[in-house]
Amino acid sequence: MIEPVTQHSLDRAADEAVRLWALASAQYPKSRPLILQVATTAIVEVVSTFALNARRALEVLPSNMKFPLAQPRWQWAPSSEGEQVRDLWEALNRIIHAQKLQIGFEQLPEQLIPSTQPILTFDSRGQARPQTSLSSPSQ
Repeated sequence: MIEPVTQHSLDRAADEAVRLWALASAQYPKSRPLILQVATTAIVEVVSTFALNARRALEVLPSNMKFPLAQPRWQWAPSSEGEQVRDLWEALNRIIHAQKLQIGFEQLPEQLIPSTQPILTFDSRGQARPQTSLSSPSQ
C-alpha cells in the first residue's frame, strides 16, 4: 500500500506534468517579451513543483530502477551552453538543487509556422465573422 504523502506527490506530479506539457507545447511570440516573461515564470514554477513531487514519488521505488529520457518530442540540441540529461532522476535532482533555472525558447522550423492570417474578421456592420480555416479571409 502506498503512503498518503507518496500518493499525493504522485497525483501532484501527474497534474504538473500535464501543465508542463501544455506550457511546452504552446507557441509564444518572440516579439512580445512580456508574454515570454510570464511563460518563463509559469514554467519555472510548474517544473519545480513537478520535480519535487516526482522525486518524492520515485523515492519509494528501488534505487537501481532507471527512467531514461529517450523519447524527445523534437530532435534538438541545446542552442547555447548546456547538455541534454538522459535520466529522469538526474534531471529531477538538477531542477530541485538548481540555483538558477534558465528557460529557453526555440524557433519552430519555417514549415511548421502557421500562416499569420487573422482567424477572426469583422463584416461592415462590425459583427465578428470567424474563419473556418487559416486561409486568407473572403472579401
